[in-house]
Amino acid sequence: MRKKIFNLLILLIIGTACLGQVPKNITIVSSQVMKGLDTKGSLRILRPVFSHEGATLAADSANFDQVMNTFDAFGNVVITQSDGTRVYSDFLNYNGNSKLALLTRNVRLINGDATLTTDFLTYNMATKVGTYNGGGKIVNGQNVITSKNGYYFANSRDAYFRYNVVLTTPQAVIKTDTLRYNSNSKIAYFYGPTRILGKDTSVLYTENGTYNTITEQSRFGKKNLYTQGSKSLKGDSLFYDSKLGYGRAIKNITFTDTAQKFTFKGDIGIYRKADESILATKNAFVTITTESNSKPDSIWMAADTLFSKVIFNRNLKPLRQLKIKKDTELEDPQVTASNSSEKPENKKPVTSTLGTKNLKQKGVTPPIGIKDSINRKTPKPSIITEKEIIATKADTIKKDFLPIDTLKKASVIPQISKQKQVEVIKKSKRELRQAKKGAKKLKAGKTSLKTDSTSKELVISSKIDSIKNQDKIDSALIAKVKQIKQDSILRMQDTSKTRIVLAYHHAKIFKSDLQSKADSMYFSYKDSTVRCYGDPIAWAQKSQLTADTIYIQLKNKKLDNMLLQHKAFIVNTETDSSKVYNQIKGKLISGFFRNNKLDKMFVDGNAESLYYVKEDSVSYTGLNHMISSRIKILFGNNQLQDIISIRKPEGNFFPIDKIPQGQDILEGFVWKPEQRPKSKDEIIRPAKPASKPAVKKTITPVKPKKVVNKK
Repeated sequence: MRKKIFNLLILLIIGTACLGQVPKNITIVSSQVMKGLDTKGSLRILRPVFSHEGATLAADSANFDQVMNTFDAFGNVVITQSDGTRVYSDFLNYNGNSKLALLTRNVRLINGDATLTTDFLTYNMATKVGTYNGGGKIVNGQNVITSKNGYYFANSRDAYFRYNVVLTTPQAVIKTDTLRYNSNSKIAYFYGPTRILGKDTSVLYTENGTYNTITEQSRFGKKNLYTQGSKSLKGDSLFYDSKLGYGRAIKNITFTDTAQKFTFKGDIGIYRKADESILATKNAFVTITTESNSKPDSIWMAADTLFSKVIFNRNLKPLRQLKIKKDTELEDPQVTASNSSEKPENKKPVTSTLGTKNLKQKGVTPPIGIKDSINRKTPKPSIITEKEIIATKADTIKKDFLPIDTLKKASVIPQISKQKQVEVIKKSKRELRQAKKGAKKLKAGKTSLKTDSTSKELVISSKIDSIKNQDKIDSALIAKVKQIKQDSILRMQDTSKTRIVLAYHHAKIFKSDLQSKADSMYFSYKDSTVRCYGDPIAWAQKSQLTADTIYIQLKNKKLDNMLLQHKAFIVNTETDSSKVYNQIKGKLISGFFRNNKLDKMFVDGNAESLYYVKEDSVSYTGLNHMISSRIKILFGNNQLQDIISIRKPEGNFFPIDKIPQGQDILEGFVWKPEQRPKSKDEIIRPAKPASKPAVKKTITPVKPKKVVNKK
């Protein structure tokens, strides 16, 4: 169908130009020899020059038929038109009535800076349209176009190409099925499957669009796809500027990085090649590939605006990966010092359990069961602690980690220049030598000492030790400076890169076993950690988790651990509609996953809990209020199983029917089950608010008036 439309368009253009024209006779302008051949009126002419409607036609020889108004020319054929267009060939058959020139072998049509070459060309002298069907080439400046079929319009300088079309430019090679090219604007128009191969190994695919070979700007409108290495970008409408490395996609955009197993979607997107960044808005979401039970799974992250780019690993702010302190390391140093005379077993940390066994004691507030926790297996998690995360003191930064950009400033490095270093070393060595000489003189008896000679020896000895210590300090300081510089150079030489994803406004995450929402989120493929900021909330199994900041880390494509930092709070309930809430709060909560499900959590710093206890796993018997330095939470069967208090627990137990008013809620309690994402479709394509149904106006029919005939 596309072929028929294309051919019909060409025929209409050619046919329209031929209407209304009366043919004129061909005239001989000059010749070297003219001989009659036969009775039909044909002439044999050597070195002829013909003229026909403003054009001249010359050759080495020709057979001219005056009656038919045609001639055949042989050798060095040249056609020159009034606009400067010239056509060269070895053979020519020209019809003065139809104004068609059939040129064969070594054909060249020159129109300005465009040159068409082929072995067989049909050229209409009236419409100035050249056609070839056996393969041809057009050279326009640095652009070269080859195809099987071609149509060249000298007036508009447009050329149409069909089958095996290849457009070669200094920046790209374009392969297509159907192409239109203008020699003035140097813009190519595509009407079929097209691939633009860039020198940077990038590939642009489209089935309808344009490419400006001067500005290197492309516009595509059908089945568009841009790929470079492991990255690809597609959309219903795509614009790309190769010089600026800037792309824009509209509607149904998809950006994929197969190396990072990363998929980015939205309805409006902007791509920048320099940092391989993509900005997406309007139904934007990203897919992070994970595994669940050895099966492929994904984390879906959506927000009003998503931004992703590739950065150097050295520029990524690292998270400190330190192990959580063991239960045995939580002992108060002051208590340990004061009880140093006690037996070792009296100094072990204790654990308080809220299991039903401890509730069988009589009384309204039964004592909390105490048992030794030293026999419990202490987990060996690898997650950052609160102390390491919030450490921002200048001295710590200088000692442990110096940003690359600040290392360039002399003020960051300890204030000791090379000249000062040399002076300090020389002074220290000089004083040391003097002190040694004085010590030798004293030892040899060359110096007469007074009654306080012993005191002077002590002074000299002290000075020697002081100089030695100063020398060691200066050497250590110099070594520290060298180490800092060396570390800086190593970091600068690190050229490895990683991708980061930033989600702004109404950010949400959905995974089959974990959901979260926050004002903004940040994900790095370097440490596989999702950082949630701005009133973040996370849901896992039947628990809701809140804090000022939430970190969720993956390892080996699986959920590994999570961190709730500052004002951490956990609410657990059997059902969303239940009014019974188990609550835990503290400064810092660290959680660990097993098979993508919460396995255990540690609450550190002002840990406090409210836990409803069941006697027979059916009915609640009471409420336990616990305060401790650390609380350990165990999960199983997708629900909370036990809460264990470690080190000096304090608490109260209230029977279920005697819970004081206001004692069943901890300060900072928040419960928002309605905000929990229920599916990936809910966060990818938010449901539109239902529009109010149009109110139908009821029309009361008007009764016709009775007509009374008056007599």
